[in-house]
Amino acid sequence: MDPDFMREILVLAAFIGLYVFGSIALLRGHKTDLSAVHMHAKAGAVALAAGVKPRLNRRRKAIARDAGVLATPPTVQTQDESDDDDQ
Repeated sequence: MDPDFMREILVLAAFIGLYVFGSIALLRGHKTDLSAVHMHAKAGAVALAAGVKPRLNRRRKAIARDAGVLATPPTVQTQDESDDDDQ
């Protein structure tokens, strides 16, 4: 085999090894309690069933507000409120 190809394979293997073993080293000692995630989801479902509105962040509130403005029908102008440029 070509020496350059072998060197590239060796470098690729080294980076994969660094990635795998570095991830293992960084995640060592970290534990995830999935029961807490389950309880949080269960509490959210109970709140929705009870009629509590979900809390929204600012961006979603703004999107909902804009959608509400677009969904409201425009008000009908009367003759008094219309432009009097026709006269």
